[in-house]
Amino acid sequence: MLAVVLALGASAAWGSADFIAGVGCRRVTLLTVLLVSQAAGLALLAPVLAASSEAPPPASTLALGALAGLFNALALAALYRGLARGKMGLVAPIAATDAAIPVVFGVLAGERPRAIAIMGIGLALAGLVLASRGKAEVEVDGEASASRDSPATSVALGLTAAVCFGAFMVALGGASGASTLWAVVMTRLTTFVLLICAAMVLRPERRPHRASGRRVASEASTLWAVVVARFTTVVLLTGALVLLRAGRASGHRGALPLVAVGALDLGASALFAAATTVGLLSIVGALSSFYPLVTIVLARSLLHERLDYLQRAGAAAAVIGAALMASAS
Repeated sequence: MLAVVLALGASAAWGSADFIAGVGCRRVTLLTVLLVSQAAGLALLAPVLAASSEAPPPASTLALGALAGLFNALALAALYRGLARGKMGLVAPIAATDAAIPVVFGVLAGERPRAIAIMGIGLALAGLVLASRGKAEVEVDGEASASRDSPATSVALGLTAAVCFGAFMVALGGASGASTLWAVVMTRLTTFVLLICAAMVLRPERRPHRASGRRVASEASTLWAVVVARFTTVVLLTGALVLLRAGRASGHRGALPLVAVGALDLGASALFAAATTVGLLSIVGALSSFYPLVTIVLARSLLHERLDYLQRAGAAAAVIGAALMASAS
């Protein structure tokens, strides 16, 4: 039962992070969202690691954690890009199939869930796909529908997110067997380093797209300064602080949601890693993939998106599936 609680907690945190990030990506660049959120997670994780007396695990565990970080970076980029610019009705249900990968891997690795748990997994997966589908598109700040991705691009982003998230769960679950803390640290560190490399290569331009463009560009520049300052010398850190003070007039409220994304994503990873140490990967992976339901509930409550009959039926099926898996634990 503890594994069920931890896995559902991971779903709640991931779903909340995806909702905030999906909306945030419409106001600032995707790279800014990823960099700042991951930097915030690292900042929260650093004192925990410093206070821990746990010795580093074997190199194989660290390698698995790094591999999980690679898949995590790819999955987050694909999902957040799809939610922000693609068709949510295509991206979300395809990404929701990521649970199939840890389920299949767990069974191939020798896990044998009870029959009632297998029924619950199947019902939950079908429910997630139905609940995640939809036609509603939410316009933010007068954004034109012409700027949206094509259906083919949305499908590709959804598939990329599903495969990478599934592989991330498998790799993180394997690394957590030796050390949950170090598995999360390596995952987060690798993800952030890869994003830094992407930022160095891409160097996105910050040209204003509308009346508020100058404020957004100034905000993005300030956030980038914060990220870089975490990993520079004291001299550069002092310079970054000067930049932050100079940019204070532009306001930092836009950074708070991104920090929340990082904290939620970190918490979800930790909960999932802990769940894999006390439960079957096949069941934990399925329950941890309930995050689209959380995103849907938040979109319904805050963005006033409507749920059709199939979405409501899918949500009910997913809940029943979760109850079946919980009863088998």
